[in-house]
Amino acid sequence: MDPDFDFKDIIANANDIVIVTEVAPLDEPGPRIVYVNRAFTDLTEYTPEEVLGKSPRILQGPDTDPATRRRIHEALARNQPVREEILNYSKSGRRYWLDMNIVPLVDPDGGVRYFAAIERDLTERVAAEAMKDEFISTVSHELRTPLTALRGAIGMLNPQVMPELSPQALELVDIAQRNCARLLYLINDLLDMEKLASGGVPYSFAPLALAQVIRTALDINAPYADQHEVRLVFAPPRADLQVMADEQRLLQVLGNLLSNAARFSPPGSEVRVDLQPQDDRVRVSVCDDGEGVPESFVPRLFQKFAQAPLRSGERRSGTGLGLAISRGIIEQHGGEIGYYPNRPHGSCFYFVLPRIEDPADSR
Repeated sequence: MDPDFDFKDIIANANDIVIVTEVAPLDEPGPRIVYVNRAFTDLTEYTPEEVLGKSPRILQGPDTDPATRRRIHEALARNQPVREEILNYSKSGRRYWLDMNIVPLVDPDGGVRYFAAIERDLTERVAAEAMKDEFISTVSHELRTPLTALRGAIGMLNPQVMPELSPQALELVDIAQRNCARLLYLINDLLDMEKLASGGVPYSFAPLALAQVIRTALDINAPYADQHEVRLVFAPPRADLQVMADEQRLLQVLGNLLSNAARFSPPGSEVRVDLQPQDDRVRVSVCDDGEGVPESFVPRLFQKFAQAPLRSGERRSGTGLGLAISRGIIEQHGGEIGYYPNRPHGSCFYFVLPRIEDPADSR
């Protein structure tokens, strides 16, 4: 090690905030600050002389969460590390958010005299999340409801209700309907993705015969496959394979996989659904004979808004959220979802779920 290498200089000039406090007293007035680095003074507007010997509680204010403060206090009372996000206030009263990671500094004899806090400014991230929440609320309440009404009104413009419409007018009505449907699909995907991220998706778990759920999904998605001149094929297994699952959420996953397979399959081909037991689990595969997924894109398949261009360079319609939503749903079921190439060409997407005993077998 270079003897001129000074760790103090690294800490003093680090981008993250560093605060060192004494261990006691944890109760009022709180432990005293013995060190702060330059990042601390830049963010808080306090000079070292203004805070040394005082408690970090001078940085807290009326909107600092009491529950967060209590969790920090309880952890430090046990000399345990703790990590929390907390709202603090600068000298001028400006609010800022911190990712605070506090660890005890253990002496050679095993005692603890100081706590060190490494803190990162989260203010911009929190502001971005607030903007995102506002956007989601606007999408939900200000766009979806009127768009649903608009789609219903356009749906009334059909030859049975208005036979006087010309073929050209009916073609425009059809275009309007399809675009309304696509916008609603995008809005619903955005809302589903947000609910998954926040843990707000409701689930209703019950024992299900997986083969029957697959048959229902095929019936629902057959008209879409017909539009692409693709046939959906399912050869159910001999055993009645049961899972504990939310039927509507599984239908959502199967709908995403089936519609993707149909959309990327050549006309006249088949999309094959396979259901097989795997020890104490069951595996569902959806395979097509399309162009397949470029190998370089496979690691991004289940990321939000990920869309792989076709080998021809054309990009087909889709929100880029379906596979990310499907992954979230399957993981909530204690399963996994993945992809492998269908040789010699095409794609296979699959998901695996825990298997349960057929209730009829336990009687």
